[in-house]
Amino acid sequence: MCLVECDLRWGIPQDTPSGQIFSTCLEELDRCHQDTLGKPFMVILLGERAGWIPDVAEVPQEIVEKYPWVHGMSVTGTEILHGAYMNSNPNAAFCLRSPSFLAQLPSHDLPRYQQKGWSALMLQSLKEQVWKRFPKEQILTYDCQLLGTDSSTGVDRVKLGFSDEFCTWILKFLQTRILQTFQEESEMLQAEEPSWEQTEKAQHQLFLWQKNQVFLGRELEVQRILEFLHVDPADLKQQSNKPEHKWTEEGAINPGIPLYEVIGEPGLGKSSLIAACINKAIELPCSTVFYHFVGCCPSSVQLSNIVMRLCCHLMPAAQELDDILLKLKNHSGNEEMKDILQKVLAAAPISKDMVLYIFIDGINQLSVPSDVSELLSWLSTEGFLSPFCRCVISRTPRSVSIQSAYNLHLEPLPLESAQRLAVTYLSRYNKAVLPLCRP
Repeated sequence: MCLVECDLRWGIPQDTPSGQIFSTCLEELDRCHQDTLGKPFMVILLGERAGWIPDVAEVPQEIVEKYPWVHGMSVTGTEILHGAYMNSNPNAAFCLRSPSFLAQLPSHDLPRYQQKGWSALMLQSLKEQVWKRFPKEQILTYDCQLLGTDSSTGVDRVKLGFSDEFCTWILKFLQTRILQTFQEESEMLQAEEPSWEQTEKAQHQLFLWQKNQVFLGRELEVQRILEFLHVDPADLKQQSNKPEHKWTEEGAINPGIPLYEVIGEPGLGKSSLIAACINKAIELPCSTVFYHFVGCCPSSVQLSNIVMRLCCHLMPAAQELDDILLKLKNHSGNEEMKDILQKVLAAAPISKDMVLYIFIDGINQLSVPSDVSELLSWLSTEGFLSPFCRCVISRTPRSVSIQSAYNLHLEPLPLESAQRLAVTYLSRYNKAVLPLCRP
């Protein structure tokens, strides 16, 4: 299961035509329906405002033909009808704010929180229909408190406070509905409980998939890393003298170490670059690929977790694997872990006919700072990695440095690529960026 958040109000420019607003919101709900077999998980917050109700002339005919019930409805109302009401969606949570807090508001703030006339009647009718159609377990009436005024944005806005009950109720509702919706899958998992290694691997696979959803640019960087993966052991020293590989300035460099560093500031796309290279490496013949994204899940930030997962990858069917994992769980220190891993690497079936590619992303995020230098020390020790092994790591510039002949200093994406990436990513969710806001 993959959680994809969807805010129907976010990413729609202010000058968007009314017809496009309807289309964007409703098509986004169509996508949610498709991804969740018709039962999207919705949290609906209703106060005393119905929202904007467009005139008949403002709604294009193609919208009316596709959604014939839109006339006379606010955008909020159409979302509720389409996402929850029409199919009695059991995964929709209705949070109805009590109007009692309105008495605390200054008179000039009331229009922001309360509408009158036709809008108020329509909203009241909508709430009544919700109470009639949905069980009380899907509806929460909650209170809020006036906490003062927030002027941080340059515009005075009322600050409202919510009780713990409000947050707890939504969390419990979603937890319950997720378990009930995926009950069959849950029962299968309970009947066939996955192993520790399978559970860990699944989390890294999901992170890899997420990072590969939108990847643009960096073609040259991917090419350089792939060139490193194809370097013949006999050519390591010669390959390290290529001008596009920057040399470290600290001490002597051993060009025979099959280690490649991707170095860049946070947010430059190191993980996405590593993920793209992993996908390319998986397609290479006569090879096996191990990858680890530090920070993708709580356990991934432990050095012992990397070592245990790598051992499982190198000897999946070995009888002694359980004994090795037990030793690693109860290890007395990093030196013992290093010895165990070195023996496993030496015994692994790695050769010119089966090359091992290791990718470790974000090593600077390891929970114990000294483990960063420990891991780098292991990998950069001559003989620790087989000549038929290639290791690619990524880190920030301020983390521990090693004497690697192969490194790539990642620069920010060119403006054109950054713009294309932002537009492409947002378009997946029917969102857009105002031209003045684009990077």
